[in-house]
Amino acid sequence: MKLFYLIFFNIVIFSSSVAQAKIEYRVKVGANGIQWENAVDISADEKVISNWHEASSLGLPTVKSWVPSTFVVPPAKGIKFFGYSTLNGSDSIEVSSFSVTGMQYNTIGIASSKVSSGIGSGCNSQLISGSVIDVRGDNCVSNIRIDNDILSVPFVLYRPIISIDNAELLSALDGSNQGVYSASVPISIKVPYYIGSTLTYRQFSDVIIIVIDYDPVWITNVDLIPENVVLQPIYYPTSRLVSSNEAAVQVKVDGYFSNGIRLSLLDNNYFLENTNNVNIKIPYYIHCKGCGANRNENKVLVNDSGTILNQWVTIGSGVSLINDPIIFNLAFGYIDVDGTTLTSGEYMDTVNFAIEPEI
Repeated sequence: MKLFYLIFFNIVIFSSSVAQAKIEYRVKVGANGIQWENAVDISADEKVISNWHEASSLGLPTVKSWVPSTFVVPPAKGIKFFGYSTLNGSDSIEVSSFSVTGMQYNTIGIASSKVSSGIGSGCNSQLISGSVIDVRGDNCVSNIRIDNDILSVPFVLYRPIISIDNAELLSALDGSNQGVYSASVPISIKVPYYIGSTLTYRQFSDVIIIVIDYDPVWITNVDLIPENVVLQPIYYPTSRLVSSNEAAVQVKVDGYFSNGIRLSLLDNNYFLENTNNVNIKIPYYIHCKGCGANRNENKVLVNDSGTILNQWVTIGSGVSLINDPIIFNLAFGYIDVDGTTLTSGEYMDTVNFAIEPEI
């Protein structure tokens, strides 16, 4: 019977803890960087959840006096996220900069006055602004006592303050599998209060949960091999037409792509200009080889007349390519140009294009 009682008691405590685990931060990391969807920044690295949590479920007593404080024991420093991807299975990352730095309480609607507590200790900072009380420190007990005008719960709303370096979080995720990552940090909060002249305290537990939706779609590097191409003319004396060999640039794009990439042309005209006379021009074509959804198509971007047929093209769309580079070729050349309109010399042009993740 005793063994049964102990097991039943543990189950009750576990269920109670889960029921209180409501402080959940939601974070998205992707093409637009890092976005905390339901958090408010209060300093460079510190933030609080945007929606206050109601204290009505904590079972706090009604009191005449209480002292704002933080934690019974210091919360853990650092945090480990565990994730799962249907593509690559489980993964984990660690962020050492994470900490729970303090608490905020909101006494909205409770009439009170502030006096010295005479027991203040361990606070890094403490601030009262309107109905909001902000206390920082692992074992902070404020040097301010709140005396309520009438018996009332100490506070109506509460929320912990967390600190995390976004740059470290992004660095930790770099190279990780796409998927959802989550971590939890238990906290035990202390609320000192007076019964008559006797100081006692109530403690309550909660859990901070951070859920990261990691969709790594960004470009880390682009290599062009070679960076310049040379088109050698081929003369046809009988027809007096001139064509060129075809020369290609291999484009290697590294990064994280959940839906491939988009290649866009940024110029309006595609002509080689005579370096001595800009009025003498040779139209040239641009073909994208290894493009399309399956990276096996030959797409005509610019035709033989130097006219744009496709301003942009997608490459590898619909395919998740995490840590797998996208490689394709841009082929250049000209065909059957009237040689009687040309003069000897060099002909040059610069091609500008943009590459971005396809979202």
